[in-house]
Amino acid sequence: RSSATDTVEVDVISFDQMLRDIGGPVKLIKMDIEGAEVDILNALIADPSHYDIDTLFVETHERQRPEQMSDVLRLRAAAAGIERPDIHLYWP
Repeated sequence: RSSATDTVEVDVISFDQMLRDIGGPVKLIKMDIEGAEVDILNALIADPSHYDIDTLFVETHERQRPEQMSDVLRLRAAAAGIERPDIHLYWP
């Protein structure tokens, strides 16, 4: 429940744009974007060499969004098969 006075406008950029803006290698990313992680991870796992990231810790939300469970399980298996970035999808 919010009203127009309870909102704040923010600029939004894509994950790819954020990495381009950084302009160099990234040692660590901790990702928690309330369920939108699946789309980013799909792209990252499809072409990991495109991303200059060493390690990625991702908070997945399959407990809150059970419909994402199959995606998360698939992504965990795929992430285990790539060397870099080192992707952690097991959040306590």
